[in-house]
Amino acid sequence: GLGTGTVTSAPAGISCGATCSASFPSGGAIVLTAAPGAGSTFGGWSGGGCTGTGGCTVSPVATTTVIATFAPITFTLDVTVQGAGAGTVTSTPAGLACSPVCAASFPAATSVTLTAAPAAGAAFAGWSGACTGSGACVVLLDQARSVTARFTRVFTDAVLTPLEGVVRAAHVADLRAAADTLRARQGLAPVAWTDAALGVGVTTIRRDHLVELRVALTAVFAARGRAAPPWSDALVTPGATLVRAVHVTELRAAVLALE
Repeated sequence: GLGTGTVTSAPAGISCGATCSASFPSGGAIVLTAAPGAGSTFGGWSGGGCTGTGGCTVSPVATTTVIATFAPITFTLDVTVQGAGAGTVTSTPAGLACSPVCAASFPAATSVTLTAAPAAGAAFAGWSGACTGSGACVVLLDQARSVTARFTRVFTDAVLTPLEGVVRAAHVADLRAAADTLRARQGLAPVAWTDAALGVGVTTIRRDHLVELRVALTAVFAARGRAAPPWSDALVTPGATLVRAVHVTELRAAVLALE
């Protein structure tokens, strides 16, 4: 195996690594003992009628081979990606490529460096768990560890002025991307959006777009056991309700509340 360890015998004669072959009287009982080295674990016996990880007693009447397998001790690093922004987390050494959840095992005492890469329209908001802040994340695996990376959505025209801000296709596209990400991370089905491709300067933002976003986000609140926020103009009337900046601002606040 890839671990380290020693095997000794009673009566004396075997002391592996150094002496791994010895002669004994035919039919005599020989007890083999395995001792794993630092950072390793004993994986078990094979050959000579020995199995498992307990003691190994052989009474050979002919040349007999016994194998002792040692493996490195490993610990699992779990990574979860959260937030309304899309992004991935990778590791050095390789093994992790997460969005939204992944895990990998590394040898004990390994230092694993995690790197967060936000997708377009997102920003990395920081680590929690075994790492904190938003800088480099280096995890020493002296035990099983878990880390959460959070990505936030970056909205076009961050501040929309009530009665002045014009609701544009880009604003709805941002919210749809955030809703899609939140729903996927909650295990909810994708939304079949009306006017799936919003043409900038072409598509008129309508009440259907507003209602769909509210329904999509309300489902995420429900999945988390939380009440959805109250909406302005709760009853959106076809052909009567004008989609306003306040509606977009409320939806953005709902997204941020779910991050």
